[in-house]
Amino acid sequence: IDRGCVHTLASSDGTFMDMPKPSKAELKRLKYLQRKMALQDRVNEARGGRTAKLASKRRQKTLNQFNALQGRIVRRRNDWIEKTTTSLAKANVLVAMEDLDVKAMTKRPKPRPDPDNLGQYLHNGAKAKAGLNRSILSNNWSRLMKRLKDKMDANGGKLVIVPAAYTSQTCHQCGHVASENRESQAVFHCVRCGHQANADVNAAENILSRALTKTGG
Repeated sequence: IDRGCVHTLASSDGTFMDMPKPSKAELKRLKYLQRKMALQDRVNEARGGRTAKLASKRRQKTLNQFNALQGRIVRRRNDWIEKTTTSLAKANVLVAMEDLDVKAMTKRPKPRPDPDNLGQYLHNGAKAKAGLNRSILSNNWSRLMKRLKDKMDANGGKLVIVPAAYTSQTCHQCGHVASENRESQAVFHCVRCGHQANADVNAAENILSRALTKTGG
């Protein structure tokens, strides 16, 4: 199984499993409540200091509404994780996943000081990285793997973790490794043998091959 941002899970047999995302209306409501709370904070602080917002009943009401909506989104996501991992554990004797360091993958990029302008900074891709980090964290890769391992163990199966290096750049047909093989986020096209496939499925096939090698077939 390959974990991704566009498709939460992609299996080596070509199946895609997507975690339910918040609706546009829910995201709009969350942003509205965040803006409302920020405005209430500024008003309360202007009236009574920094701690005044903690005693505000209106702010507490807004916070409760935000937490209730956020909680509903999280419960829906966790329910999907439980049902999906249960289904995978019951249907398979072996499941393979990459060894991903999610904590390291979601670190903020370091600032890049401009050597020619003291006190100024060069572009470091922080905005794009923040979007990627949100996508990774919203798909909850770590919880997915933990729950799947628990259920594979309980059902007598095995979750095999393999090195993640170059699974997305390696052709499953001929083994050629090149960054150019990854034509786009979704398309894998081997520059040596011409093999074409969905990029996530090709990666999942490589993950399975490594797991079978690791377990002796």
